[in-house]
Amino acid sequence: MLIVAYLLPWITGSLWLLWLESFSARESGFNLPRILGYGYFLGNFICATALYLGYLAFGQLSFFIVSAVLCFLSCTGFLLIWQRQGYGKLGLRFHWPDVGGSSKKLAILLITLVAVHLFFAVYDAIHRPLLPWDAWTTWTYRAKVWFLNQDLSPFIGSASWLKTADPGIYTLHAHTYPLTLSLIQLWPSLTLTHWNDAVATFPGMIAGIALVLALYGQARSLKWPNLLALAGVYLLISIPLLDAHLSLPGYADLWLGGFAGLGFVALLQWSQSRDRVQLLTGLLFLLLGIFIKREGSLWFLMGLLFILMQSVSWKYLAVLAVTAILAVFSGYSLLELPGLGPLGYADGAFYLPGSGAITIQPQGASLAIITNLFVNDSWHLLFFCLSAMLLLLFNTDKKTRRPLVSFLMLLSMVIAAVFFLSAKGAWLKDSTAFGRLLLHVLPALIFMMLIYWRAVFHPTRASGAESTMKGVLHLPLFSALLLATVIMMGAASSCIYLQAPQLPLTEQSTPIPVEAFGFVKGAGKREQGVLIVSRYSSGQAIISNRQGLKNAGKFRYLRFRLTPDKLIDELPLFFWRSAETGRLYNLALEENTLDHIDLGQQQGWKGDIAEYGFIFNERNDRQWRLRGVEFSPDTHRQTLLHMISDWLEFEVWSQHSVNFIYGGADSRALSLVTLTGIWVLLALLIYSLIMRGTKQPISARAIATMLLSGWILLDARWLFNLYQQAQVTHNSYAGKPLAEQYQAGLDAEQYRFFEHLKNEVLPQTPQFIYILDRKTDYFRAKAPWFLAPHNIFNLDTYPRAEYLKKGGYVLILHPVPGLKYAPDTKALRWSRNGILPVSPVHLDPLGTLYRIRQTDN
Repeated sequence: MLIVAYLLPWITGSLWLLWLESFSARESGFNLPRILGYGYFLGNFICATALYLGYLAFGQLSFFIVSAVLCFLSCTGFLLIWQRQGYGKLGLRFHWPDVGGSSKKLAILLITLVAVHLFFAVYDAIHRPLLPWDAWTTWTYRAKVWFLNQDLSPFIGSASWLKTADPGIYTLHAHTYPLTLSLIQLWPSLTLTHWNDAVATFPGMIAGIALVLALYGQARSLKWPNLLALAGVYLLISIPLLDAHLSLPGYADLWLGGFAGLGFVALLQWSQSRDRVQLLTGLLFLLLGIFIKREGSLWFLMGLLFILMQSVSWKYLAVLAVTAILAVFSGYSLLELPGLGPLGYADGAFYLPGSGAITIQPQGASLAIITNLFVNDSWHLLFFCLSAMLLLLFNTDKKTRRPLVSFLMLLSMVIAAVFFLSAKGAWLKDSTAFGRLLLHVLPALIFMMLIYWRAVFHPTRASGAESTMKGVLHLPLFSALLLATVIMMGAASSCIYLQAPQLPLTEQSTPIPVEAFGFVKGAGKREQGVLIVSRYSSGQAIISNRQGLKNAGKFRYLRFRLTPDKLIDELPLFFWRSAETGRLYNLALEENTLDHIDLGQQQGWKGDIAEYGFIFNERNDRQWRLRGVEFSPDTHRQTLLHMISDWLEFEVWSQHSVNFIYGGADSRALSLVTLTGIWVLLALLIYSLIMRGTKQPISARAIATMLLSGWILLDARWLFNLYQQAQVTHNSYAGKPLAEQYQAGLDAEQYRFFEHLKNEVLPQTPQFIYILDRKTDYFRAKAPWFLAPHNIFNLDTYPRAEYLKKGGYVLILHPVPGLKYAPDTKALRWSRNGILPVSPVHLDPLGTLYRIRQTDN
């Protein structure tokens, strides 16, 4: 039944999209990849709508009723297609990439890389428990509550929730978010008798495959070469931030990328082909995006403006712009759009659909945007390529230039209004929302690059040049790449030298034999230069070298090899200084790929060290193998090794992964992305100068080689990171039921605490639970997820009077200053008059649970 749940909406959406495309003029057959790609998103929206309406009509969540509705819609769509095609002559057009010669090898490489990216994403999505923050606080949390209650329980604001005594009504900070994604995640869960994170969120992983099919189909619909379409697909799926959302599904941004992103792709395709079906498809998907996330309203408005800019001359657009400016100064600048909200400017604030009032507060966010686009590895070289494309748009015809300029102009205005002119610029500075906003239009950005490439290197222009260049193609290309490499290596070496010109080039490291370490706690053995940690005491094993280290300040770097080589925890290094025998220094080392740790900036690492060692934490009875420990001085050679180590440092999936990807260490001296981007742009410039000097035409193959060289270089590092992440996933989670997966993760202790409360302390029926804490942290934020379907209020530090009226339980996670339980009065007391009658139910180091006592008063 689970396969049916995943495929039935896909079939339904594809059939109706097939019917829609039957109105499009075409030479032969239907574009199957495009239909399947767009059909998946349309079908899931239809399914979510049917599930919601079915609940309203029948008062229950029924998998079979919704399945029957989807089957009926599928049959109806098929009959409509049959009728339009005439006697059932339905032709589907799909050709496997047909390329020959050297292009065939490149096509095979691109297909392989796409498959590898999807494989790693599928593996993580299937085997990991839910990780992203907004998924378990909002999107998937609602689906889980609905599943456990078998009811579409409403979610309302906290103020309204405190006034109701209905345990079937829940509260949520983001209660105004659309329901569609939660319904999509609920749908496959209805095939099970128990909740499963991966089953609920896996439709998000399939959405990645649908994006690939849709983009490939759109590229082929314009009769572009297979190789260009494959290149676009590879550029899309290799974007690290998209990989993160596929591997860690649960956010709505990926789905909005399917609706808004593919909607813009359809509009861009319409701008080239003037196919009205593409125009209708684009508007439909942008409209449906409103029901995925609130930002969908913003993208729908941008889509309307894009259509206007393609349909009206620049003269009339200028008149409209002047009229809008005059409206602002005259006070007539705020419109109420039915169903979308206010639009315009009033009282020092912009009003945008989906974003509400944005008060004008200029932000200095230029450095943050440079970091996000050109330093971090969230996008590989995407924005280097888009920047070069923008500078060279004059080299294209009006048909190409106008839609690309219009789209980039509108996108820039959206970013400026949201991030540069309002307090929401803080989201850009901490990178929590900026990347996810761009993810919504990522397919369109890739499709823009394909349009530009096709316009500049059209076959009628390039074929003759390529045929005459076969004999001399390689020399200018390799010369440009080699010269750019030499220049960049020289620049990087100069930067390393200028940072500390007094350092020597090389100096001898000090190896530490494993025999120098002894067990202080736990036990193990030594085998041929390897120290094996196999037994623990109270969950820990400690090894120590009491010979110490003389003049530690000259040893800046610590290197070691550890197996398993990817840590879920941090590895603590402890040491005592000879001059401070009573003070213990404890340093948490995050192990990286080359095991190259910078100690230079750590407090206390100077003088003579009397003793140092490592603390290993027990996890799943695994054994640790330590070897190759050595201390290295600060030299230019070690600085270079450390820089390379920063580039290759393993970046484990974490809460920031769905917002941005560092691309190595978070505090690296030089960004590999920046260096690679400059190297590619420099190579392109040198190549152009060589071709201009020799009066030869520029080769599309040479340009593609330089661009893909830099892109694949970064992607090789990223694929290695994905491989290491798959190892962590396999070792920690694969093959385990959901309960054991949580106990193998970082919040294992908290999971056991909440499970004990839910299964052995609290009643089985949902109860009101008020969580009190002095701060909002990860532990507190995840409590509702683990305690579902209990009805959680998770906002307060001290109790409120409404608690007594509603009844239920109070859970105090951490000691709250001034809040104490008074045994004599059996009440929680705070401030001068605060009192809440309670009875202790469960005491634990992680929290104390009280039951509210109803009084006669």
